[in-house]
Amino acid sequence: MMYSEEEQLQVHKQFKSNLITAILVLVLFLAIALAFMTRLEQWIGAVFLSVGVCISLFLLLIYTLPVWYYYRFVSDIVNGRSREIQARVIRVADKPVYKDNKLLYYEVIVIEDDVERMLLFDANKGRPEVKQGDMAIFRIHENFIVNIRARQGHNEG
Repeated sequence: MMYSEEEQLQVHKQFKSNLITAILVLVLFLAIALAFMTRLEQWIGAVFLSVGVCISLFLLLIYTLPVWYYYRFVSDIVNGRSREIQARVIRVADKPVYKDNKLLYYEVIVIEDDVERMLLFDANKGRPEVKQGDMAIFRIHENFIVNIRARQGHNEG
Protein backbone atom coordinates (compact mmCIF):
# COMPACT_ATOMS: atom_id res chain seq x y z
CA MET A 1 0.00 0.00 0.00
CA MET A 2 1.30 3.46 -0.85
CA TYR A 3 -0.38 5.13 2.14
CA SER A 4 -0.35 4.15 5.81
CA GLU A 5 -1.51 5.47 9.15
CA GLU A 6 2.15 6.16 9.98
CA GLU A 7 2.40 8.49 6.97
CA GLN A 8 -0.86 10.14 8.03
CA LEU A 9 0.64 10.82 11.49
CA GLN A 10 3.86 12.19 9.98
CA VAL A 11 1.96 14.59 7.74
CA HIS A 12 -0.17 15.69 10.73
CA LYS A 13 3.01 16.36 12.76
CA GLN A 14 4.40 18.43 9.89
CA PHE A 15 1.15 20.41 9.73
CA LYS A 16 1.20 21.10 13.48
CA SER A 17 4.86 22.12 13.33
CA ASN A 18 4.21 24.57 10.48
CA LEU A 19 1.15 26.00 12.25
CA ILE A 20 3.03 26.48 15.53
CA THR A 21 5.88 28.21 13.68
CA ALA A 22 3.49 30.66 12.01
CA ILE A 23 1.75 31.40 15.32
CA LEU A 24 5.06 31.90 17.15
CA VAL A 25 6.25 34.34 14.49
CA LEU A 26 3.04 36.32 14.89
CA VAL A 27 3.30 36.34 18.70
CA LEU A 28 6.98 37.40 18.53
CA PHE A 29 6.24 40.33 16.22
CA LEU A 30 3.18 41.25 18.29
CA ALA A 31 5.30 41.40 21.47
CA ILE A 32 7.94 43.53 19.73
CA ALA A 33 5.25 45.82 18.33
CA LEU A 34 3.62 46.27 21.74
CA ALA A 35 7.01 47.05 23.30
CA PHE A 36 7.67 49.70 20.68
CA MET A 37 4.16 51.15 20.97
CA THR A 38 4.44 51.62 24.73
CA ARG A 39 8.02 53.01 24.76
CA LEU A 40 8.61 54.69 21.41
CA GLU A 41 6.52 56.11 18.63
CA GLN A 42 3.48 54.07 17.68
CA TRP A 43 4.25 53.96 13.96
CA ILE A 44 7.33 51.81 14.63
CA GLY A 45 5.17 49.29 16.49
CA ALA A 46 2.60 49.36 13.69
CA VAL A 47 5.32 48.60 11.14
CA PHE A 48 6.54 45.61 13.20
CA LEU A 49 2.99 44.35 13.62
CA SER A 50 2.32 44.68 9.87
CA VAL A 51 5.52 42.83 9.00
CA GLY A 52 4.70 40.09 11.50
CA VAL A 53 1.19 39.63 10.11
CA CYS A 54 2.55 39.46 6.56
CA ILE A 55 5.21 36.88 7.45
CA SER A 56 2.67 34.78 9.38
CA LEU A 57 0.21 34.85 6.48
CA PHE A 58 3.00 33.89 4.10
CA LEU A 59 3.96 30.92 6.29
CA LEU A 60 0.32 29.86 6.65
CA LEU A 61 -0.55 30.10 2.96
CA ILE A 62 2.67 28.78 1.43
CA TYR A 63 3.74 26.11 3.93
CA THR A 64 0.90 25.21 6.28
CA LEU A 65 -2.18 25.15 4.04
CA PRO A 66 -0.73 22.75 1.40
CA VAL A 67 0.31 20.35 4.17
CA TRP A 68 -3.22 20.55 5.60
CA TYR A 69 -4.68 19.67 2.18
CA TYR A 70 -2.29 16.74 1.85
CA TYR A 71 -3.14 15.56 5.37
CA ARG A 72 -6.86 15.58 4.50
CA PHE A 73 -6.11 13.72 1.26
CA VAL A 74 -4.05 11.01 3.03
CA SER A 75 -6.71 10.72 5.76
CA ASP A 76 -9.41 10.17 3.14
CA ILE A 77 -7.30 7.50 1.47
CA VAL A 78 -6.41 5.71 4.73
CA ASN A 79 -9.87 5.88 6.29
CA GLY A 80 -12.07 5.78 3.19
CA ARG A 81 -13.32 3.04 0.94
CA SER A 82 -11.35 1.99 -2.07
CA ARG A 83 -12.01 -0.45 -4.88
CA GLU A 84 -10.01 -2.23 -7.57
CA ILE A 85 -10.36 -1.84 -11.31
CA GLN A 86 -8.54 -3.52 -14.18
CA ALA A 87 -7.63 -1.12 -16.94
CA ARG A 88 -5.22 -0.56 -19.81
CA VAL A 89 -3.00 2.51 -19.60
CA ILE A 90 -3.39 4.88 -22.54
CA ARG A 91 -1.14 7.68 -21.33
CA VAL A 92 0.80 8.85 -18.27
CA ALA A 93 1.47 12.57 -18.01
CA ASP A 94 5.12 13.63 -18.14
CA LYS A 95 4.63 16.42 -15.62
CA PRO A 96 2.36 16.66 -12.58
CA VAL A 97 -0.52 19.15 -12.66
CA TYR A 98 -2.48 20.95 -9.95
CA LYS A 99 -5.99 19.66 -9.39
CA ASP A 100 -8.55 21.67 -7.42
CA ASN A 101 -5.73 24.22 -6.90
CA LYS A 102 -4.56 22.13 -3.95
CA LEU A 103 -2.17 19.29 -4.76
CA LEU A 104 0.02 17.99 -7.59
CA TYR A 105 -0.95 14.79 -9.39
CA TYR A 106 0.17 12.84 -12.45
CA GLU A 107 -2.75 12.21 -14.77
CA VAL A 108 -3.04 8.56 -15.79
CA ILE A 109 -5.49 8.00 -18.64
CA VAL A 110 -6.86 4.43 -18.75
CA ILE A 111 -9.53 2.44 -20.55
CA GLU A 112 -11.80 0.32 -18.37
CA ASP A 113 -14.56 -1.64 -20.11
CA ASP A 114 -14.31 0.57 -23.23
CA VAL A 115 -14.65 3.73 -21.12
CA GLU A 116 -11.79 6.22 -20.93
CA ARG A 117 -11.06 7.49 -17.40
CA MET A 118 -8.60 9.89 -15.88
CA LEU A 119 -7.00 8.67 -12.66
CA LEU A 120 -4.76 10.83 -10.47
CA PHE A 121 -1.45 9.63 -9.02
CA ASP A 122 0.06 11.55 -6.07
CA ALA A 123 3.12 13.46 -7.31
CA ASN A 124 4.68 13.18 -3.83
CA LYS A 125 5.07 9.45 -4.56
CA GLY A 126 7.03 10.04 -7.76
CA ARG A 127 5.98 9.20 -11.29
CA PRO A 128 3.85 6.04 -11.62
CA GLU A 129 5.68 2.91 -12.78
CA VAL A 130 3.25 2.12 -15.60
CA LYS A 131 3.59 2.95 -19.27
CA GLN A 132 1.37 3.14 -22.30
CA GLY A 133 -0.19 -0.21 -23.17
CA ASP A 134 0.28 -1.79 -19.74
CA MET A 135 -2.64 -3.68 -18.29
CA ALA A 136 -2.77 -3.09 -14.53
CA ILE A 137 -4.93 -3.46 -11.48
CA PHE A 138 -5.54 -0.07 -9.88
CA ARG A 139 -6.77 0.31 -6.31
CA ILE A 140 -8.59 3.65 -6.36
CA HIS A 141 -10.41 5.95 -3.97
CA GLU A 142 -12.76 8.04 -6.10
CA ASN A 143 -10.37 8.83 -8.99
CA PHE A 144 -7.20 8.85 -6.86
CA ILE A 145 -4.80 5.94 -7.28
CA VAL A 146 -4.00 4.23 -3.98
CA ASN A 147 -1.94 1.37 -5.41
CA ILE A 148 -0.95 -0.13 -8.78
CA ARG A 149 -0.23 -3.79 -9.50
CA ALA A 150 0.82 -5.15 -12.86
CA ARG A 151 -1.61 -7.66 -14.30
CA GLN A 152 0.44 -10.75 -15.15
CA GLY A 153 0.48 -12.03 -18.71
CA HIS A 154 -1.69 -9.25 -20.20
CA ASN A 155 0.77 -6.48 -21.07
CA GLU A 156 1.06 -5.33 -24.64
CA GLY A 157 3.62 -2.85 -25.97
